[in-house]
Amino acid sequence: MTNGLNTYTECLGCDVFTLPQAPVCVPKPRFSQIVRLVILPYAAQLPLDWTDGAAWDEVVNNSNTTIRFGRILHGKGGIVDPTEVRVQLGKVDQIITRRRYLLEFETPVSDENRDLILRIQKGVKDFTFWYFTAGSMLFGGASGIVPLVITAVAPLGAGANDFELARIRFEFLGDVEPTSAYVPDFADVDLYSGQLIDDAGETLIDDNNDALEV
Repeated sequence: MTNGLNTYTECLGCDVFTLPQAPVCVPKPRFSQIVRLVILPYAAQLPLDWTDGAAWDEVVNNSNTTIRFGRILHGKGGIVDPTEVRVQLGKVDQIITRRRYLLEFETPVSDENRDLILRIQKGVKDFTFWYFTAGSMLFGGASGIVPLVITAVAPLGAGANDFELARIRFEFLGDVEPTSAYVPDFADVDLYSGQLIDDAGETLIDDNNDALEV
């Protein structure tokens, strides 16, 4: 197997999904930037197999205005170090009992997602969510992540080339990181909003500031 980071070295018996046995074998790290955010109302159906990208086509539809379908937002974001809740055990020992995570996500404002952003601003939390990284990792497990606190802002920049941009913030609790899976075929192209996304997770915009049609 050729090393993903140092192509001049080779490693025998090195599995990219395990810790390397040889010091010269370094697994190629996955990109971590969050590039897609999926919101699924409680009234919507869960995907039959959340690790199958095609299964999400049955439950996600940005063009449907009912709560029977989920929404998918393209943009960029990340999660900072969680706040840890510690409990003192005796005089010396401590244990971390819970972690509080903050997800921050930016997405262009469009006719398809404006109402959703307004609902988030109102604090309506009748949904679970998943997030997908540029490394093709989908986080959220079979039933999704329950938000604890939600908010969104949509500032209007003063620059000549600025466009409407929403910043979404979700806080959630967990003992450990959300369950994740490698789903390389998850929503490669957003067929619901007609937008194409580049490798960095950015929306491709043409000269007229219209989304490129699929």
